[in-house]
Amino acid sequence: MNNPRLTPPEEMKTRAYVYGVEKLNGYDAWALFQACALGDLPKVKSLLAKDRRLVNAQHWYQFPIHKAVSAGHTEIVKLLLERGADPGESRYTYDSWDKLLLYAREHGHRQIESLLQRAMRRRSNYSPDFDALNQAIIARDSRAIGAVLLRQPILARASDALGNNALHWSVITRQLDLIADSSNSERRLMRNAPTDKRRCCSP
Repeated sequence: MNNPRLTPPEEMKTRAYVYGVEKLNGYDAWALFQACALGDLPKVKSLLAKDRRLVNAQHWYQFPIHKAVSAGHTEIVKLLLERGADPGESRYTYDSWDKLLLYAREHGHRQIESLLQRAMRRRSNYSPDFDALNQAIIARDSRAIGAVLLRQPILARASDALGNNALHWSVITRQLDLIADSSNSERRLMRNAPTDKRRCCSP
């Protein structure tokens, strides 16, 4: 009987597998998922050397890095990040960077959590402290927004785990006055928030 861990799903039994944007070898993609789950670093290196695009292969909203994070394989997570692993490339945000952080914390993988946060800071200026500003914007509390930014003005340029910054959340919550009106100090700070046209603002 075939080992179910080594048998790819039917939809991946093709050399022209499409789940994201590009066509990939489904057998190799599944092999990478399994190697990441099992902690087989040499196999991971071999597969990525064969096709570097496999690092962002997808199956049911997950990427190879999800398997490595959940299983606690620090060196594989580090390698995948170095090779460009980015769950933010998914068409959905169901299982993105925020979930990776959650998996690492739930399993006590502190080194992996640190690696992820470092990658997220490089990618979108992520800060765990951004939640305070985020909640103030969602609550439409201008005083709280001002108080948060007075304490930590740097948060005007920070983002949450999905890469949404103060500007994104102002748009998501339809508070265009936070963007257009620069009369208040917190709004002036918000004007410094960077934009990223690659991102899709979604709560």
